[in-house]
Amino acid sequence: MCSSDLWDSDTVARKLAEAGANAAPRSVEDLRRLTRGAPLFVLRAVAEIGEFGGDTSAYCSLIADGGSTHGTAQERILERTVAGLQADELRVAAALVAVDLGFELVDLETLLEGPLDMATADIRRIIRRLVESQVAIETVKDHIAIHDAFRPLFRGRALGKQQLGAVLVGASNMLRKRIVDKQDLEALVPLIRTLAALGEMSQLADTANAMSEWIREVGARSEVKSYVKLAVDDDSLNANERFWALDTLAFFDLEDEDANAAANHLFKMESLASGLGPECHGPILHKRMLIAADRGDIKTVRSVAESAPANPRDRKSVV
Repeated sequence: MCSSDLWDSDTVARKLAEAGANAAPRSVEDLRRLTRGAPLFVLRAVAEIGEFGGDTSAYCSLIADGGSTHGTAQERILERTVAGLQADELRVAAALVAVDLGFELVDLETLLEGPLDMATADIRRIIRRLVESQVAIETVKDHIAIHDAFRPLFRGRALGKQQLGAVLVGASNMLRKRIVDKQDLEALVPLIRTLAALGEMSQLADTANAMSEWIREVGARSEVKSYVKLAVDDDSLNANERFWALDTLAFFDLEDEDANAAANHLFKMESLASGLGPECHGPILHKRMLIAADRGDIKTVRSVAESAPANPRDRKSVV
């Protein structure tokens, strides 16, 4: 966070006064020191100070001492906020973290209603409360997501395996729709992460291959590459799916200017291609040409270029 985003003593004092809490200079400085003036932590602290009868000094002493808890003062402020949430609020927050990307309120109601077995009105009320308590934020396009500072505190808790799986399946469908209908590149990497979380390695490999140019455009090549490597080694992939996953890795390797890694993946592609259809020949020739070019082998480049198709990566999108 930039220093210009932090609140000065006057702003902290005003927030305390607005809440009817002690805003004496010493108390203000104690609170600012503990929160470093970060708005999220100041607001959460001010909300809790009301439970101390407005005694800012007593609250700051509790947070500074830490008691039996560990971590920084800021982490203790967040942990106290989470500890004060009701069971249904924890479930909704955990589901929002699993979704990995903000959605409009109406989409979240649709997404969570079935998996959490909750009425849309209750989901709406809980999400609004999470926003009011700064646990969730409203981002651009009126999307709602859990604040980054809170995400680690909700991850992997409050949801059963079946509930989590249902939320992830629903989220993957919504993310696909955003990509297809709105050309929303922001949804691409969350979709890959969601498929990985579901163990849908075949879909992950196909999606990464079909969308590799977009992945490069959003600067997520390194992260997606790590997921595709997992997919290549997954037993659930058949030979055709593994071929296209390797094709994606070779493409990313060449983008990273790592011709040796690309050649290794190309070798594996060639081993699989003998049992597959003619649509595999173009990508192999294309990779041979690019690897040869990287190594300065002009003769091979010219030879392969004469036989390579014009658009070797022209596959129907599977998203």
